[in-house]
Amino acid sequence: MKHLKSALGWISISLMSFSSVASVSEETRIEHLEAFAKAYGYVRYFHPSDEAASADWDGIAVEGVSRVVVAKDSGELRDVLTQIFAPVAPTLQFSGKRIENTQAFADDERITYWQYLSLDPRFPDRHRRVIPGSSDDRSELFSSDAPPPVGEALLSDLYIFMPTVLAVSDEDATVPAATVSRSDTAVSTYEPAEYVANVINTWTRFQHFHPYLTQIGIDWDSALSESIRRSMRDETKEDHYATLMSMIALTNDGHGYVFGRSPDCGDLGFKATVVEGKVVVFATEEDSLFNPGDVVVRINGQEGREILDGLEAIAPGSPQLSRYRALNQFAQGAQDAAAVVDIERDGEMLRIETSYAQGKRKYFFHNLPEVELEPIHEIRPGVVYMNLTSLDRSEFQRWLPKIETARGIVFDQRLAKRSKDSEFQALRPHVDIIPHLIDEPIQASPMLLPQITQPDRKGWTYSEVTWPVEPREPRLNCPVVWINRPHVVSYGETCMAMIDHYDLGKTVGQPTAGTNGGAAFIQLNGGFRVMWTTMDVLRHDRSPFYGVGFAPDVRVDPTVESIRAGRDLDLEAALGLIEQQQKE
Repeated sequence: MKHLKSALGWISISLMSFSSVASVSEETRIEHLEAFAKAYGYVRYFHPSDEAASADWDGIAVEGVSRVVVAKDSGELRDVLTQIFAPVAPTLQFSGKRIENTQAFADDERITYWQYLSLDPRFPDRHRRVIPGSSDDRSELFSSDAPPPVGEALLSDLYIFMPTVLAVSDEDATVPAATVSRSDTAVSTYEPAEYVANVINTWTRFQHFHPYLTQIGIDWDSALSESIRRSMRDETKEDHYATLMSMIALTNDGHGYVFGRSPDCGDLGFKATVVEGKVVVFATEEDSLFNPGDVVVRINGQEGREILDGLEAIAPGSPQLSRYRALNQFAQGAQDAAAVVDIERDGEMLRIETSYAQGKRKYFFHNLPEVELEPIHEIRPGVVYMNLTSLDRSEFQRWLPKIETARGIVFDQRLAKRSKDSEFQALRPHVDIIPHLIDEPIQASPMLLPQITQPDRKGWTYSEVTWPVEPREPRLNCPVVWINRPHVVSYGETCMAMIDHYDLGKTVGQPTAGTNGGAAFIQLNGGFRVMWTTMDVLRHDRSPFYGVGFAPDVRVDPTVESIRAGRDLDLEAALGLIEQQQKE
């Protein structure tokens, strides 16, 4: 009977919670959840108490969402927020009017506050609550002043006042200690709570630590309200994936991605590109029903370009990278589901009835190769071709004596079929290639780690690092051309920055991704995991790089005719540049 009473009690709480939620308008719920999100980010990342440092913040996010949605007005919300944060943030205050800062410390008083060199959970030594003057594991990561308190409006009649500095005892404990304990008892069963908490956790991490939000001038507050609205209505994991991806897409972050979707997926066995505004097949599986050059007009009644536009809308990155990754996903669907595809082939309309064959999701790369050439060979007398995605390092080393006497080199960065040999070693351009193209030591582009003590991306300074690259024999003195695609990203663009700045060859093809900087992860409810960028990387001349990438010296776009004929316009352009340079 005791267990039955417990169950009945839980049910009554559940019904009361849903009844309370229903009595609050959606707009009020969203407004209150926005206020909670902002307070949550301030306390989680910048309140220096011992209690906050050891708190279960994922649990607090879900609990907070569940309690905030039943608050009918700002007065009730203030009481709820106070109850949520009192166990972890002594000295935190919520008020109907702005609170003036009255906190002061003596010159010799020991204090603590948060310092971050970006925020990446893989590097716990890059963020800590420091005690200035300490020489142990609480020592300062960088030189900074103590940060000012947070005094912000959460609503028009609700303000937060939060000290970001606390005194510490001789035992390094923060003072004062919390006088209220957090209960582990569930207070609500608000069904969308975990999805809304995912939005809040992602939004707050970006709000305080993303290095590019200020640079791109995004209205991140509006992104919060719209994403909360969507997450409250998400019914499936696929719905929620789209909600999170739509929010991240606003940042143009090419590292941005949400892992956690079901891996089960099928495809139609082809890879597409865009030619003159149309979606066109350019690579196919063996025995495919489709031909290179087919224009995809409709799939299951939906316009091909409309499908692509929808995929682009939730693919974060520069325009070129967003489209590249949308094309990787084009023609995916539920495994074994039927598909009716209307295509235009040689001026005639055809209908192909097929199904989505077994496959796997393709987002960053599509497994169909863009080129099918030998990884390294003499493509013309004296001109050596190398595909950097399929060439083994040991094979490159064996070819070096012949490359040294070449009259031209093509470095192709388009995707090709890589050997499945477990001993395969991919080439690293800054180690294996660039040293043979230089006479003096060079540097990679500036990489800036944000030094953070305040919320909302205020008061940032930076720690700057770079990579040195030393010259190596043999010196390759012939004309060099690189073939690029938007999948050249992150490390690849670090290498392209050196190639561009030090004039280590010409480039053809398409722009690179426009995404660089260390990638980190945010663990979320439901098995989701968000990847994002934590570091600002500039060009050598210190101009912005994010969302732009490196444009080629010769832009190459395929035509329907070139695809049907099997012509490689990129390679033709690269060889043409080599011939032109040899004549100069």
